[in-house]
Amino acid sequence: MEYFFVILPKMLTFALLILIGVTTVKVKVVNEETLPVLSGLLIKIILPLLNISLLCERQITFFDLWSYKDMVFWQVVLYLMLAGAGILCTWLARIKYPQCNVHRGCMVGGNYAYMVLPLIYALFEGTYGVDYIPICSTVDTVVVWTLGLTLFTWVKGGGGAASLKKLWNPITGSILFALV
Repeated sequence: MEYFFVILPKMLTFALLILIGVTTVKVKVVNEETLPVLSGLLIKIILPLLNISLLCERQITFFDLWSYKDMVFWQVVLYLMLAGAGILCTWLARIKYPQCNVHRGCMVGGNYAYMVLPLIYALFEGTYGVDYIPICSTVDTVVVWTLGLTLFTWVKGGGGAASLKKLWNPITGSILFALV
């Protein structure tokens, strides 16, 4: 029950963000014409700068990822298992393309910041929690913006080169830049 109260404030924040989003649509601040501009601003500028800022602030490098290689390895294995579970579940439920992409992508791109980070902080408070959080967040962001993006945007009958192009995006580029 203690962990519930660790996650509850994050869930309330998440609900507030959803409410703000709904309100901006209702009062017509965001509409179909402004959505691509807002999306481009977030994905091409704000999120990459946020990644760079967070990694530089904590001074996270490739060496840090290597020093926590066991944790990073098992985190990546877990994401691969989640992707496999998503593929298996959509196959068993006979969910057809393109709807299956959403289910598969959601298995990889969960609410890491709202669920896992507070638990890490609560479990490892005063020990390695402060170190684990930026490392795990970096791995999560890279996996979501590579494997997750590939699952979300998989094109039936599409070539592998098209999927590889998606792996290099402003988000993964900013993380690579910050780590170097």
